[in-house]
Amino acid sequence: MSASSTTFSGLARKLTYLKRSGLLWFIGVVSLMLVAHMSLARMQSTNSWTLISENSLPLPPPENAHVCGETCIETFIDEFIMANTNYEDGAAKEAAALDDSKQDEETDEKDETEEGEIIMPTRGRDNKKNIYKKDTVREVTWTEEMSKAREAVLEARRSEVEERCRSLNNSVFLPSKESVYNVLRWVTEHDFVWCPIFKAASTSWVKNLLLLAKERFVDMSLHGRVRELYPPPETESEKKKVLEENMKLMIVRHPLERLLSAYRDKMLRIRRANDPFRKMQLDIAKRYPDPTPQPPAPLTSPSGEKEIHPTFTQFLLRVQDDLQRLWKKKGKSQVNLHWRPFWFVCSPCEIHYDVIAHVETMDVDNEYVIHKLGLQDVLVNVHTHASNFDAYNDTSAASKDYFRQVPYSLLKDIVRLYQPDFTLFGYSPDAYLKLAWRDDR
Repeated sequence: MSASSTTFSGLARKLTYLKRSGLLWFIGVVSLMLVAHMSLARMQSTNSWTLISENSLPLPPPENAHVCGETCIETFIDEFIMANTNYEDGAAKEAAALDDSKQDEETDEKDETEEGEIIMPTRGRDNKKNIYKKDTVREVTWTEEMSKAREAVLEARRSEVEERCRSLNNSVFLPSKESVYNVLRWVTEHDFVWCPIFKAASTSWVKNLLLLAKERFVDMSLHGRVRELYPPPETESEKKKVLEENMKLMIVRHPLERLLSAYRDKMLRIRRANDPFRKMQLDIAKRYPDPTPQPPAPLTSPSGEKEIHPTFTQFLLRVQDDLQRLWKKKGKSQVNLHWRPFWFVCSPCEIHYDVIAHVETMDVDNEYVIHKLGLQDVLVNVHTHASNFDAYNDTSAASKDYFRQVPYSLLKDIVRLYQPDFTLFGYSPDAYLKLAWRDDR
């Protein structure tokens, strides 16, 4: 064999070796990338409650931000969450003296009452379901002294919201003016404008507005019918004039209680075969693994069959994703109305509401509004409560058990994402954070 042929044969063997080793190297790299991708996806799905970094989420600065600059913002949320401060105002303290002060709220479908029946507006159904089971009348003997006392409380709330709006210092993005105008219900015939916040006594006031329109039975969504009855004025100047000359009303509740109410109402029941929330329930239960050591057992239907519903933690993971997108896209992202933040629904830093009612003090707040508008001969102080779709009859007991299931890091991040609602309306998350199980230790 010649030297040249030997050299050629050696080069061929080396080339073959390089091809094989290169192919193996390529396959190895691809395999490692796939494994890394799967591991990352797993980590994201099970640890998606990890806190958002301050760099990716704009946050309201503390009041002394002008003194210590950007460094304050880094620790502001943790200090806010863990501060041993009572944020409740005098009106909230009054709630403790009112019977049944913690109200769960609304649903469109109820059964018959047994006593104290009162016919309220309802959707068109068979005659056996024309009366709402939990539309309860609150008897409040109203006096001039009570009116003055309530006005003082409401004035304090307005002042606090205005002051806290200034402290936000433009670090919170605002909804478009047009989107807020479309949400408002323009009840100009009775001299007020109402901003409905779902899961904050909205159905109670929807029924009030239907009563004002003399409508008892509606063949569509109650909220949809009210939207038709009370549309925005046609021109910008008319809208501005109405907002300047009429009472403006919004109703809030503790943000975490509202989320629990949304969960129990929308995630634990199936109204009909094509219920859009049923599809959402199945999607959440499949998409978000529950990270708790022992997730609650599946719910059992009256027929005895196990039904798939998301746990409260899985629901909060979905809410977390929705709110993260809302912040990152500066409002250009859809969030379901049942957990859309108060400040983004009603824009209280742009529209100065005359009455900021609290669900926790709904008895006296409702009575004040009814008398202030001179509607005491038309409206009664009625509260609509949600039906129960779990084993709890008492809202307080439900809150304790449900929030014990939630990882602390997830709940802390939920508080961060809703922080403007806590700040603006004086609610504290402390009691709920103490209930959460500490996955951060």
